[in-house]
Amino acid sequence: MEIHFRSLRAALKLVPGLRESSHVLRAAGSVAGDALHRSVTGRTYAAARLEQAFNQRADPWNFSGSLEEQTRFEKTWELVPAASYGRILEVGCAEGHFTDQIAGRFPDAAVVAVDLVPLALERARVRCSRHANVRFRCQDVAREPIHGTFDLIFCMGVLEYGPPLSELDMVRRSLVDALNPGGYLLLETHAVPADLERRWWARRLMWGARAHHDRFQDRGLVRVDEAYVCGDARLTTVLRKMA
Repeated sequence: MEIHFRSLRAALKLVPGLRESSHVLRAAGSVAGDALHRSVTGRTYAAARLEQAFNQRADPWNFSGSLEEQTRFEKTWELVPAASYGRILEVGCAEGHFTDQIAGRFPDAAVVAVDLVPLALERARVRCSRHANVRFRCQDVAREPIHGTFDLIFCMGVLEYGPPLSELDMVRRSLVDALNPGGYLLLETHAVPADLERRWWARRLMWGARAHHDRFQDRGLVRVDEAYVCGDARLTTVLRKMA
């Protein structure tokens, strides 16, 4: 199914005036593909792709060697409010590259890092073994509640890999409920072109960072900072839960 959607999207981009249609097709295809895959396997296609990526090789996105990824992390840290954090949660920690930085920057904080891919967590534990303040959990936050509350939550590169539309409200509710009053939630998600991000279909299909991030403000969070990272490819939004 994905191959056929890809071919059709590519063809649409060659036709003047149909650029937006290619994005609509991609968004709809993603939703339909996830729904079909879940009905057959019990999990989303995006989640299966993640596990496959880690099974194929370690560090599939080259966090260790990519200058772009290193710059991405540096830009992210510029947005983190200067404060004292007692408990920090990272959702979607993968192999622990950013977890390692969190634990190093906040050695007195209790850091909890979760991911749904067991192999990624095994590698993360090895990478962060020198930090006594980190605990790892294998968890799908779309299906299981988050245990405990936190002063700072990172959710980076997660929302675009699922969960499905039917479970997004549960994810948002879980993250907000896990955030202490006065605490900060940092979201980072793949962005779509600025002229398309507020289209009705982008909102309805939860396509792109703007659609995802704005929905968190409907749950009592206030945006305090925002910036694009990786050029304009990814949007980072910092939200605060009012006391």
